[in-house]
Amino acid sequence: MFLWEIDMKEERTSVEEKKRTAQSAAKKIIKAAQVPVRRLLLKIIFAALLLCALGAGAYFGRKKITEIKLAKKYMRIERQLVLCRELVTVKLRYSEIVSIKKSGALGVAKSYSIVKYSGVARAGIADVSKIAPTVSKDGKSVSISLPKSELLGNEIASQEIFDEKRSIFVPITMKEIFDGIEESRASAAERLVAEGLLDDADAQAQAVLRASMTALGFENVAIR
Repeated sequence: MFLWEIDMKEERTSVEEKKRTAQSAAKKIIKAAQVPVRRLLLKIIFAALLLCALGAGAYFGRKKITEIKLAKKYMRIERQLVLCRELVTVKLRYSEIVSIKKSGALGVAKSYSIVKYSGVARAGIADVSKIAPTVSKDGKSVSISLPKSELLGNEIASQEIFDEKRSIFVPITMKEIFDGIEESRASAAERLVAEGLLDDADAQAQAVLRASMTALGFENVAIR
């Protein structure tokens, strides 16, 4: 073999070794570079998962806090309403005169009693459990469904005989006097309702509830 052929063979071998060495070095560099990239990707993924977890926790946390606040609002309203079994919004005093007269045969004997009495009519919401509040999600507004007012009572406060004349032939009994007062009391209740007693009670009930809800911290109060 000629000398120049040997030199060429050695030169090719040297070039191939350098090429392999360069490729090996490049692989090492790429591999070394991939490690920080993987770590960076893992850090990014971990950070993203952490943010998602924190976001979900914050969302559900806020939701739970909101639910607790709303529950407290409802409890405060309920306590406010439970203070009275019935919501008496109007008390009206009135006075009436009852005249009871009796005559004997041919009008020979006569008796009469004139009784003056005073009564107190009460109107309002009979059952406060029928009052239905709805609180907004932000807890700033409340809407209240209010039942119509009713006549809750009509009691006799006092009574006295204003004038009387009695005959032993046509006596007036206490039962007749009480029956006359009862009839007058029922008529007075009908008249008061016709004159707008229940409408006044509705308006007063709305005013009372509006003031109560405002005192509880609600910014907007709607009553229907």
